[in-house]
Amino acid sequence: MTIEGYRQAGDIEISHLTLVSRSGQSFDITELMLEVNIYQGIYDKTMKAEIVIGDATGLIDFLKMPKNQVGGFAGSEVLLMSYRTPSEENDRNKHIFILNSLSNRKRVEESMEVFVLEGVSLETFATIDKKISRSYGGTRGNTVDKMMSSITREFYQSEAIRTTYTSFSSSNFNVKKTITIDDTKGLHKFVIPNLSIFDTIDFMAMEATGDNIGSFYTFYEDSNGFHFRNFAKLVDQDIKETYSYEPSNYREGGKKADDPYFDAFKIIDFEVIKDVDMLDNMSGGLYGSKTILVDALRKNTIEQNYSYEKNADKFSKFHHIVPGASLSTAVVDMKTTRFGHDQLSIFDKEAPKPKSSERTAQFKRSYRKHISNKLLEVTVHGNSNLNVGDVVWLSFPVATTTEDGFREDKYMTGKHLITSLRHKFDKNQFVTVFECIKDTGYKR
Repeated sequence: MTIEGYRQAGDIEISHLTLVSRSGQSFDITELMLEVNIYQGIYDKTMKAEIVIGDATGLIDFLKMPKNQVGGFAGSEVLLMSYRTPSEENDRNKHIFILNSLSNRKRVEESMEVFVLEGVSLETFATIDKKISRSYGGTRGNTVDKMMSSITREFYQSEAIRTTYTSFSSSNFNVKKTITIDDTKGLHKFVIPNLSIFDTIDFMAMEATGDNIGSFYTFYEDSNGFHFRNFAKLVDQDIKETYSYEPSNYREGGKKADDPYFDAFKIIDFEVIKDVDMLDNMSGGLYGSKTILVDALRKNTIEQNYSYEKNADKFSKFHHIVPGASLSTAVVDMKTTRFGHDQLSIFDKEAPKPKSSERTAQFKRSYRKHISNKLLEVTVHGNSNLNVGDVVWLSFPVATTTEDGFREDKYMTGKHLITSLRHKFDKNQFVTVFECIKDTGYKR
């Protein structure tokens, strides 16, 4: 735990770690907890948690079921969790996870066992067994952001979900989740044919188009709530935090030399998972591609050739374009189309709305490759304010033994977008591990 009045890099303040059984029993499992991992992913619809328990109290045997059913762990137990990096400026991250599995249970001593509890956000349980079979857009069409607002209100802010959160707020555990939905353009009409909630959201994200020609969308949960975001807007965000790779208490000097606060923003470790890969960029459609649209009703085809060189200046960037080129035949797609049918009187009764993905898929694919040209995994001292979707500035020195070592590596250093994140802590230590992407280097 923390030492009052003193912040050391990696400190953690745990306010709640409470297991609630199906019968309503409450157990504070803070002292039984060996490790907690909380996962976020920019393509993950909800969050997940894993808690490693070292139990010498017979916790599972104490769990009772309602109405005299068989006891023990059965799934759908609730975990209340609240924690933060110690600072009066930081809000506590509060989560309600529904426990869905118990695994890796083993007896490590005669009277002690270890096991892992896995939990998911409440919204996962509330949506996983539901399907959508309906039309969206009405007779005249609607924007994807309006459709997403309807979906989130119905399935992520349902009466059952609100009632559950209210029941715990009466126990002084208030969880507030915001919903952020970026604007989209263009009118659409869709018929969703018995798809799961997650598959429906993926379809909406694929069809959504923003002001930026290469924009593409994703739906994810972080510590604040749920977000349907345009990657072009995420890239253009202000920098959330700045981290540097250098030894602890290094180069502060004077009174700052012993100040642990500065250590909190030092990179503990990092690994370059993906760097420049020209062949992958060529075969992945970064530089060029061709789409052949087949109109079966009008018995013709439309060919669309995409060139990164002609369009890259229109992209939202971290830094600069990715060097390289390829022919448009590097990637060839063939799709059916109703492009232009909305302009023909013969189809007036149908009032078709052609899919925007027919015209934007090449740009989105290229832009996605562009902003993920480099991929790093970075470990820093725990920071409860960090979330997926945040932009951070990472500073790395040139790898050299010369006196020039203070010089920044301009190809590693720069703005990065966090795409996956894991808050990992026990009772004494807290680290945050995240993966982040960027395009190229920056000019000094």
